[in-house]
Amino acid sequence: MKKVLLIMLAAISLQASAQKIVKYECDKFTKCRSIETSYVTMYKKVILMSTEHGINMALRKYGDDYILLTDIKNISPVRYVEGNGIILLLDDDSTIKLTGNYTGISTKSEIGSAVNAYNFSTSFNLTNDEVEALKSHKILSIRTTYAAGSFDGDVKKNNQQNVQKMFEVISDKENNQVK
Repeated sequence: MKKVLLIMLAAISLQASAQKIVKYECDKFTKCRSIETSYVTMYKKVILMSTEHGINMALRKYGDDYILLTDIKNISPVRYVEGNGIILLLDDDSTIKLTGNYTGISTKSEIGSAVNAYNFSTSFNLTNDEVEALKSHKILSIRTTYAAGSFDGDVKKNNQQNVQKMFEVISDKENNQVK
């Protein structure tokens, strides 16, 4: 019985972190192909059943351009202004500083009846150099900057290759469509 339970938990955990394509379409105006992966958790810090800080990411390829979609979670409202964004620490000790495409204040979303969270969704256009760095390096830590400061989150070992996997899933989808 214990073995069956262990196998079921392992299968659920693998499925929960599996990358998949959630959007694949051609823009009717520009004829550009758009491919988007599912969101995955990069890190989250939970205190008393509430996410104090967390980041979920997905990747979109539109034509030849890559866009990193990011959902930032906090336990209190946070204001994001021009120039704010995230800094990614990679496994070769290099950093990538990304400036958000949007500004605003995180909005309250109720989870269940007693726990509140504030979310801010933004995106980051990636340069060719940033794409190459993210394809070849793990993300070890993420710093989120906002109007009043910043917060850091270390990425768990099993999540460090999530962005690399997103690039692979998009590449596989493109290669399978060409055949």
